[in-house]
Amino acid sequence: MRCSGKIMALAIQAAAMMVWLGAELNAQPAIYDLDKSASKVNFIYDFGATPVTGYFEDYTVELLLDFENVENSQVTVVFQAASVVGDSDFETHALKGELVLDAKKFPTIRFMSDNFTVTGGDIAVTGHITIRDITKPLTLNAKIDGEGEPENLHIILTGQFNRHDFGASGFKNVVGEMLTIAVDAKITRRK
Repeated sequence: MRCSGKIMALAIQAAAMMVWLGAELNAQPAIYDLDKSASKVNFIYDFGATPVTGYFEDYTVELLLDFENVENSQVTVVFQAASVVGDSDFETHALKGELVLDAKKFPTIRFMSDNFTVTGGDIAVTGHITIRDITKPLTLNAKIDGEGEPENLHIILTGQFNRHDFGASGFKNVVGEMLTIAVDAKITRRK
């Protein structure tokens, strides 16, 4: 089987980055902190035919990266459901309400990774997300920007899930069923 030159170049680039980062970090697992002021943790949904972006103001992130044994890396993110912000006051109120997140009854949303895998130039973060006390598998696709120092990294994460799988089914006539996660994160290695 032959790989195209572009695919092979991406695979070599990803492998080289992982080797470089592992060597730079002395191949020791490292705890990273999220720089919230330089990061965006968003979700995108369709309101009618218009894509709308929302976000959470209050969340915590625990991140351990092991560049030598990527599968040992871990991430846990906990969002405070009452801190959700939509595109307007109406949407914010609707998102917090009983028909969507029901933030009073279900105050947190949690993502916990099970595994990190590298395939070619792609990194997959598989885990489980819990919304409204319903837990389902979720895979996030990750890209690491290698232009920064290994102590300061830029990570892009994307993924999708169906909100109806979690009982967050309110306003189904005007709000699309799929949510896209779009994270643009700056992380710093803890000293």
